[in-house]
Amino acid sequence: MSLKDIIVNLQWDGWTERLIMPLDYLRLSMQDRLAIPLSQLRVYAPPEMLLVPDWAMKGLFSATMMPGFNPSRCLSGVGIGFKEKSVIFLTSGTSWTVPDKWNSEDNLIECIGGGGNGVAGNQGQQAQQSGYTAGDGGVGGLGGGGGAYARLSNIEIDPIATPTVPYLVGGNTWFKASDLLFADGGSSNVGGDAAACIGEVKWSGGNGGARGAAGNAYDGLADKMGGGGGGGGGGGGGAGGPEGVGANGFNGSKGGNGGLQNGGSAGNQGAGGDGGPPGGGLGSGAAGTVGGAGTTWDASHGTGGGAAGGKGGAGGGGGADGKVGSAGALGGLYGGGGSGGGGGGGGGYRSTSGNTPNASGGSRGLGKDGRTGMIVITNNPSITP
Repeated sequence: MSLKDIIVNLQWDGWTERLIMPLDYLRLSMQDRLAIPLSQLRVYAPPEMLLVPDWAMKGLFSATMMPGFNPSRCLSGVGIGFKEKSVIFLTSGTSWTVPDKWNSEDNLIECIGGGGNGVAGNQGQQAQQSGYTAGDGGVGGLGGGGGAYARLSNIEIDPIATPTVPYLVGGNTWFKASDLLFADGGSSNVGGDAAACIGEVKWSGGNGGARGAAGNAYDGLADKMGGGGGGGGGGGGGAGGPEGVGANGFNGSKGGNGGLQNGGSAGNQGAGGDGGPPGGGLGSGAAGTVGGAGTTWDASHGTGGGAAGGKGGAGGGGGADGKVGSAGALGGLYGGGGSGGGGGGGGGYRSTSGNTPNASGGSRGLGKDGRTGMIVITNNPSITP
């Protein structure tokens, strides 16, 4: 007979112990109990019973109506053989199978909301022959906010009555029920809000960086006029962590104004914000670079840092097209905000024969998505290895 485990309260002659016994033991008939080999039953005995002879051990476990012996199923508690710490990471799916040795008196559930998506920048404007004007640059895109953090301890679950538990990871993240434990997801420019979370401990995600303003085309009337530079994209915010908020993403900078012959300089990107402590991923600083993955729980699972925004495109000089704004990047695993794309550079104006005065504006850089959230389940967190 293959046996699974469950915790029971064992009371015998005034002595009480919590220990592991076969999962279906209390449901078995007397005949089935007698059929279980003693070698299988002995592993469930507490240390105080190691010297009990075989005949007494067999009778003790099989004769549940014996005077003074009252085993009853226990939904929580620490018993012999039960002091085992385990950590489970839920990064996808919608249903979790509860382990037989779930300890309702010693567990910790942590949720991280998903990071918000970065927004694309705007395309640079085209130079216009009518009116003799060069084009302004495009504004950069907003950075996405990082996901919030929430946790709750000692959630009671009966593995028999409730063998599976629903959950959601993504933007908003929750476990068992959305009104029990809930972590708010970030959105464009706004981090997940601790005030919207449900749990014992709650921390906000960092806000995404603001869009960089567009540079203006040369303001005048001349043969060669430069277009404005595109604004830089905002950096993504970092996800909140177990000990604090995620850092805000940095703002994209303004594109340079066009000159008499030269186009405006490109606006620089905003750097991403770091994930919340401890072990939060570092926000990226280089244009269009993915946010850092955190190491809060292990080398592969932590609160994500925000991505760096895309750099704006430079404005076109006299007669030249504006440059393309660079794309943003994905937020860091888990819950890091994506970054905004850079704005395109404005087209330059030139009236000299052989060059078109209608130079095009540079294309916009696309914003990139934030990363989904995560649930961390720790059974027996108080047990040290």
